[in-house]
Amino acid sequence: MAWDTLDLSFAERFRAQPATVGAFEAVRATLKETFTDLPPPEQRRLRERVVLMTSVPPLRAMLLDQLVGTGHTIAQLVADRTGADPGDPAIRALVGAVVGAAFAAVFAVPAHPDTDFATLLGETLDQLSTIATDGWPGDGVPTR
Repeated sequence: MAWDTLDLSFAERFRAQPATVGAFEAVRATLKETFTDLPPPEQRRLRERVVLMTSVPPLRAMLLDQLVGTGHTIAQLVADRTGADPGDPAIRALVGAVVGAAFAAVFAVPAHPDTDFATLLGETLDQLSTIATDGWPGDGVPTR
């Protein structure tokens, strides 16, 4: 599956999220759905591609460019959904957090050979949500 196809699938799924769902939750749910719904052969190819791209410096740079492009796509989708400008600080924060979580999940792939990317991404996004609402696990300091 080409990255452009994933972007298109993501955009369609994101726009289909209920209006009652907040922007972060809509992005999180859409990312999880997009990668979970890949057929097993596509999940294997994605894993192979990610392992290769994280291990070869010039390919790693290309991967970063792809994540930046995905961030721009997410920013525009969230802006369309919320009526805010794509450069709004809240949208920048959301996109930065999500792209950072995706980057962390990508670099976890080689260290977790028995776990698919969708699971790693889902776990990372779930932790991001937990930390944002409840604080760091075990620090006893709530964020609210």
